Amino acid sequence: MANRNLIQGAEILGKSKMSGANLAFQTGLQNSMDAYYKIAAVRKAEKKAIDTKTAAYINTLNTDMDVSQLTASQANAVKNYLVTERNRYAQFANKAASLSPDHPEYSKAVSEINSIQSSFANLASELKTYKDDKLKYIEDFDNNMISDGNEIGALDEASNIYTDKGYLGIGSGGSLSFYNEDLGKFQAYSQIKKPFLKDFSGADAILQLNKNAYSAGAVLQGARKNMVRNDIKQIVNKGGRNTLLSLATDDFLIDGGLGIQDESLFDIQNEDLLKDYVINAYVDAITDTSVEGANAARPSSRRGSGGFSGALKDEINLGGDKAQEALDLSGSTLGDARSIVRAANSLDPTNKNVMYMSRQEFYNQFLEGENMKDNKDAQEAFRATYGDASIFRYNYSNPSFSRGLNIDINNQQELYKFYIQNSDFSRKAQDYYITRYPGQSSSSSEEASGEGSLDNL
Repeated sequence: MANRNLIQGAEILGKSKMSGANLAFQTGLQNSMDAYYKIAAVRKAEKKAIDTKTAAYINTLNTDMDVSQLTASQANAVKNYLVTERNRYAQFANKAASLSPDHPEYSKAVSEINSIQSSFANLASELKTYKDDKLKYIEDFDNNMISDGNEIGALDEASNIYTDKGYLGIGSGGSLSFYNEDLGKFQAYSQIKKPFLKDFSGADAILQLNKNAYSAGAVLQGARKNMVRNDIKQIVNKGGRNTLLSLATDDFLIDGGLGIQDESLFDIQNEDLLKDYVINAYVDAITDTSVEGANAARPSSRRGSGGFSGALKDEINLGGDKAQEALDLSGSTLGDARSIVRAANSLDPTNKNVMYMSRQEFYNQFLEGENMKDNKDAQEAFRATYGDASIFRYNYSNPSFSRGLNIDINNQQELYKFYIQNSDFSRKAQDYYITRYPGQSSSSSEEASGEGSLDNL
C-alpha cells in the first residue's frame, strides 16, 4: 500500500503554496529558474507517453484483484514452467525410488528433487513480491507519488512490467525475469531498478527553512545564509541521490521542478555539480523570501525611495561596498583568468566549494591526470575535449567533467555581471546592480534612496 502519510503530506504541501512565505518562495524560485525553465522536449514527450500508457492500463481495472492478477501470457509462462518442472520432478522421483540409497545416482536424483522444490518456493516468493510491488506502483502512480527524477528507461521499464506490457519469463531456480527491449534479453526481476518516490519530507524541510527566513523579518545574509545552505546540504546528503534528483525535478513548488535544461548535470559523474546547482537555487529562493518577509515586517518605503521596498532598499544600500568591489575587480582582473577565478571563488563566504578554475590551472590538472607533458599534442587534446574557454566551472569530485563558461574575460561588463552573480546578494539586488553598470541605460530610473545608493555606479 502507498504511504498515506506521504500522500497527506503532498496535499498539505500543495495547500502551503498559498501561504505568504511559500508564495514568495515560489515566486523567487520561478524567477531564478526562468532562464532554464524548459525541460528537454524529447524527455518530456517520452515521459508523457509512458504516463499515458500506465494511465490507460489503470483505467481498464475494475477491482483491486485485477491489479494482483497476472496477464494471460504471464500466467501461461508460469504454468509452462511448473508443468515442465513437475515432469522433471516426477522423473527424478521415480529414478530415486528405483535405486538403493547407496547407489551413485541416488544422491544426484535427490539433489535434483530438492532443487526443483526450492525453485517452486522461490518462484512463489518472487511472484508474491512482484504482485505486491505492482499494487504499490499502481497506487503510487495514481497518487502522483513517483518522482520525475527517475531515468526515462527506469520509468518505461516499470510501466511495462507493472501493466499488461510486461513479458514475463522464469529463469533457473524459479527466478522471475522480464524482457528488456533495450537490452534485448531477459533481466532478473530482483535486478530491475524500481522507480523511487518524490521526497516530500525533504521538500517540507526546505519549506520550513523558507518559513523561518520569512518570519525572521531580515534579509538572509552572512552567517544566517551559511546556516541555511548547510541545512539544505544536510537534507540532500541525508536523502542521497534520490532526494537530490527529486528536489531538482519534482514540482513541489513550480511545474518542472527547477527546470534544469542541461541534461548532463544528471549524469552520475556530475552529481556534485547538480548538488551545487540545487542547493544554490533553493538558497537563492529562500533569500528572496527573506526579502519579502523583511518587507512585510516593516512599513512601506517613504515617498521618493524609488518604489523599492524597505528590505530591498536596505540590502542595496548596505551592499554598495560589495557592488563597488565587483566593479573594481572587473577592472583590476580584466583579461587575467587566474585572478578572476580567485576573486569569484571568494565573493560569497557562504559557499566553501571551489566553483571556478582558470584555463591554465585546469590544463595543468589535465596534464597530471593524463600523465602527459605540455606539448602541441597535449594542447590539441585538451582543446578538442574542453574547447577554448578561459574559465571553467570546476567539478571538484570529477575534474574531467568540468566545463568551460561562455565569459569574455576581456569584457569588463561581463566580468562585473559575473562577480555580482557570485556575490552574497538576493536575486533582486543582483538585478538592480547589474542593470546599473556604468554607461548602461537602466530599464528603470528608480533609485534605492536619495543617499547611500550607488547612484554613480
